[in-house]
Amino acid sequence: MKKFLNNKKGFTLVEMLVVIFIIVLTASVTVANFRKGERATGFLMTTEQLASDLRKVQTRTIAGVVNDNLNLTGGYGLYISKDNLDQYILFGDDGDFIYNPASDETLLTIDLPINVSFADLGVDVDSVTIIFQPPASTVYVDGLESKTTTTLTLLNSMVDNKKGEVTLNGLTGRITAELVNN
Repeated sequence: MKKFLNNKKGFTLVEMLVVIFIIVLTASVTVANFRKGERATGFLMTTEQLASDLRKVQTRTIAGVVNDNLNLTGGYGLYISKDNLDQYILFGDDGDFIYNPASDETLLTIDLPINVSFADLGVDVDSVTIIFQPPASTVYVDGLESKTTTTLTLLNSMVDNKKGEVTLNGLTGRITAELVNN
């Protein structure tokens, strides 16, 4: 009877399959986490873009940028409608501190990325208008001078447990953006 020699080098088929399974499992987890992080980063960029656009109209107000077609005594602002929570409008105000497409100058309409929208603006609120009035960039929210903090909240259906918040301090005019836990 022949004796089996145990000194042969190599791997058994079972050992090879176990190693391949571990590599595939590790790669799958890594790719899944990468995609999740990629979506969160994109959502943060969208939130930062909203804050940047608010700063843009604030800067136009402070700089006294004037359009020859309108008397922009109300400065510049941002408008969000409850009827269309996946976009916002940057505009020049005619002095009434409320967005009116007939008399205000629409500078830019910005569509939010797919799966991103503003949170519901409130039960009794049809829209939100934020206006910076020159010369000191006084903040008006929905026609009233604001000395409090206003927060705009973004939601992304592809990013779990996070919401984007853009905060505007009505007293100082400071604008911040961040992702926070739900």
